[in-house]
Amino acid sequence: MYRYVFIAATALSFAACTSEEINTSSQGEVALEVNTDISGTQTRASGTQWGTNDEIGISTVTGTATDYTNRAYRWNGSSFEAVAENIYFQSAEEVTFNAYYPYTADATYTDVSTSAENQKADTQPKIDFLYATGATASKADPTVSFTGENAFQHCMSQITLNFFEGNNVDLSSSFSYTLSGLKLQGSFDTATGTATADEVTPAELTLSLSENNSHVILFPQAASTIGLTVTVNAQSYSANLTPSSGKLEAGYNYTWNVTVSNTGLDISEATIQDWEDGGTTNIIIN
Repeated sequence: MYRYVFIAATALSFAACTSEEINTSSQGEVALEVNTDISGTQTRASGTQWGTNDEIGISTVTGTATDYTNRAYRWNGSSFEAVAENIYFQSAEEVTFNAYYPYTADATYTDVSTSAENQKADTQPKIDFLYATGATASKADPTVSFTGENAFQHCMSQITLNFFEGNNVDLSSSFSYTLSGLKLQGSFDTATGTATADEVTPAELTLSLSENNSHVILFPQAASTIGLTVTVNAQSYSANLTPSSGKLEAGYNYTWNVTVSNTGLDISEATIQDWEDGGTTNIIIN
């Protein structure tokens, strides 16, 4: 997905530029223009579109006279606009930028939970951390492009479970599943884009479903074996998920097709795919 983000010349007035226009403040400062692209078919866990009031934080890499840290820009439904002050070039030097999502005022994420309360459609974006870096711009060429190699990347890991009915099992009503052996707390470094699981005791993550697929976002971590228990009509079926790399890696999606039958579980080897194209592994629960 491609987004055009415009950082305007004043805090109250925003206008698109042609290739021949350079936006300046009343003091002659040149304003930054930003192109963004998010790697993968999904920009966020909750969908392929930015949501109204989504915010990103943009900073300059130190070393030039243009020095800004954690400037907030908010999606208004059609473009990003500065929440407070804009970014202006202070010299002719080339400037390198980085950005992250979602914005927070102190640029700090610690003790972040990936437990059930943050796995809902309206709360998952809070933990779907994105990061972009390496893009450059200057007063002479004021468009910074977070695209290509510099596009926003997913910093967390994702597990997708697709459930199918097997012999003598009815999934038309609500059911639940539990993942066990996972660290559900961690931190996100907005300066480097690194998401890290805390050294905490592995815990269980239980979700109730009214539909037959589920996506969970987790901190990257070692995970040679992940317990899976599916409970249907008070009957539980258990087995293990085994990522082939022995870990959940940043930016990757792990998809299992789970067939639930009334005689047990049979899980095939997992495949690891980039988040932009979730590979699938079939799981037969007999």
